[in-house]
Order: sequence, then structure tokens, then C-alpha cells
Amino acid sequence: MLKLFLFLVFAGYVAIAESSYLQEKFQHAGPGDYIVTAQDNAYSLLLLRSLHSDILTLEEVSIPSEQVHAKTIDWRKWFSEKAPGHTAWTLYEIDLKQGQLFECFSYSKNGWIFLDEQEQFFAKLLTLPFSPLPDSEKKKIGPPPAPDEKDHRKLWSPPLIIEGKKISRPAFEVMHTRWPEDTSQLSLCHIDLYFDAARTSFPFPYWIEVKSPHYAFKVQTIESGHDLVSPMTKEMPRRPPEIIKMTEKSTSLWTIPLRAPPYHDTLHLFAIDLTSDSRTAIEIPHRLEWQEQKEHVNICIQTLDLKKILHPDHRYQWAILSDKTPSSYVKSEEIFTWK
Repeated sequence: MLKLFLFLVFAGYVAIAESSYLQEKFQHAGPGDYIVTAQDNAYSLLLLRSLHSDILTLEEVSIPSEQVHAKTIDWRKWFSEKAPGHTAWTLYEIDLKQGQLFECFSYSKNGWIFLDEQEQFFAKLLTLPFSPLPDSEKKKIGPPPAPDEKDHRKLWSPPLIIEGKKISRPAFEVMHTRWPEDTSQLSLCHIDLYFDAARTSFPFPYWIEVKSPHYAFKVQTIESGHDLVSPMTKEMPRRPPEIIKMTEKSTSLWTIPLRAPPYHDTLHLFAIDLTSDSRTAIEIPHRLEWQEQKEHVNICIQTLDLKKILHPDHRYQWAILSDKTPSSYVKSEEIFTWK
């Protein structure tokens, strides 16, 4: 079944629009904005935890609907008490402009979750162009009129609840987009999002509806608010780079293939001299060459630079340090002798 926002399995490439409505919404939002949604016999609290330099951090906590009484629960208190009864607690880090998921960490599993591009509905939704939905296409209350009659039905709107209080006669801005044609379940689906028209800076929709002849689902927001603080105080844990192959060597170039999240934009390479009693770590000049395959990057070293630095017949081991994980470094299993 389909889950809220990011735990989704869909395929396809989405071209980045010049300007996305959702991107603008989140760029003007404030840390602490949150919603609680009802979907698939579960509730999910989604918190905008931070936004720094276009890097958006969202926190999501889910609990089965039978575990709580939605009409009486104090969601703030429940969250502050570390969400008793929750089944999933996840932290997401998204590049807002590029619509790419940088990192996904599960507090409940105490480990990282690896989602490829086919599993990132919300990140991809950020890149789609939205337009206002005309009144003629909006949901209406009551059965449709006969073909020869004028439609006098009132426009339908979802409930709008802020800090436990239902707002009377809410006004919504209804935005619309269409998923591009691909091989996914969402291919060519129409997507409608209902936003609070009175709070233009609030980034989350109060209703999401996906519809097509072959597929449909809905997500309703049952609570919302501002200034919510997570009881999980630690920053997003960082995965260290990982050496995935032996060094590839040619006459002019040595290449070390790595798997590394894109936030490792600055890496330091050292050759540890195992022949030396002091095990000297020698910093090696290099350049990074990111590959098309996600999280794959090559460290490229000019052989001429190695000739200037390394000692003949000495044995060496690679060590890699990232500015994002300064407290730990990665050593290669490979040991080589410089000739």
C-alpha cells in the first residue's frame, strides 16, 4: 500500500522545472511546521525539522491507527514523549532545488535506509510544475447534475485543523500537476494538493488526491501546527565513504572507486606508509569524478604526483577522510608496494 510522501515505490525520471510551486512553499516555511495525516490505517506526523542552504530535513513518525484515539490524543505531547507505540521514525534529508534525497536514517531501526530514485515520491514531486486548479475541475458537494442542467453545487473542501481546533469556513488554494508518462503506477496520474490559503508560508497540503482511470489514493491531514521541536536532538547521522573496488591503475592515472553520499563533497586522501616505523600518513593530491550511478565517485590520482611523494619499495595503505565525518576515516583492505 502507498505510504505518506517518501516511503513510495515508483519508477521514472522527472525533469526539473524552472520554478516549482512546492519548492517555493518550503523555501518560505519555518522549522517546526508539522502535519499529522491519516492514511492506510495509520497516522503519520511529518515535521519540517530544518532548512539550511536548500537542504531540507524532514522527520516522520508513524503509528497504527488502532494504537491511538485520534479525537483525543495530544499530538505534541505524544511526540515529545518519543511517540509511544510508533512503528517507524525516520529522518530525511533532501536537496530542495535538485529534488534529490541525500540521506534517509531510521531511528527505529538505528540505521540508514537506502532508497533509490524509484522510491522518492516527495523528492520528485518537488520538481514538478504546479498550476491552480480551475473551479470547474474541483471536487464538489453532492451528485452531479443532469447533462442539460447547470451545476450549482458548492465546492468541496477538506477539514482544516490547527493545534487541535477546526477552522470554520476555511479557504484553500488548490494546486494541480500531472505525473509524467513512465512505467510507474503514477504514470499520467492527476495530482491535486489543497493548501491553506490564509497561511501561504505553511508548506504542507491538507489534502492530497491522486487520480487516474487505473489508480487512485488520498491523504488527509487531521492536525497541523507550528514550532514543534523534535525530542531527537542529534543531527542527521553521516555514512562514511566506502571503497568498493581495488585501485584501477594505468600508466598516467590511478583510480579508487568509492560509494559515497553526495554530501561528501570534500574528501582527503592519505597513503599510510606501512614500512615506516611511524606509519606516516601522506596526503595525496587528487580530484573527484562523480559517476552517473548514484553515490558512485572515483578518486583520480595522477601517477606523476605519486612518483613525487611515495618512496620506492615502501608498502602503503589508503586512508580516506571526509569533512562531514571528521571523527572517523576509512582504510582500504588493499595494500600495495610502490615501485
